Amino acid sequence: MKTTHQIVLTDEYIAEAQRLSIAQNTLLKLMHQTWWFFWVQRFILLGAAIFFWSLGDSNFFLFFLAMMFCLSFLGPFLSRRNLAKARRQFRAKGTTTTVSMDAAGIDMQGALGKSHLKWAAVLTHASTRMGY
Repeated sequence: MKTTHQIVLTDEYIAEAQRLSIAQNTLLKLMHQTWWFFWVQRFILLGAAIFFWSLGDSNFFLFFLAMMFCLSFLGPFLSRRNLAKARRQFRAKGTTTTVSMDAAGIDMQGALGKSHLKWAAVLTHASTRMGY
């Protein structure tokens, strides 16, 4: 018995796939999906600014204060912009990918090519990742 699914690569699908891919990588998850990540940097820069203000060094105080404000607004903006740019440059956007599964393995056919994966390779990879 052969099971066939068609996946339309819309903007919403690509955005959700990007979100799930980021969620599986610890560093990317910290950078893009953890709300407090930028706050740690802000507190460190604010602490440095207060330290140099207490020493009376106004140049370093203004430098760290400016860095804090720039990173507070520029960091999240650039993060969102770069993710959107990556989604816009996705070559297969708007196409349909067909995924078929049967006893022989998994077949994928899309606008950029087609591939076949045997079940033995899938099971070997899965058992290796799980430590069996």
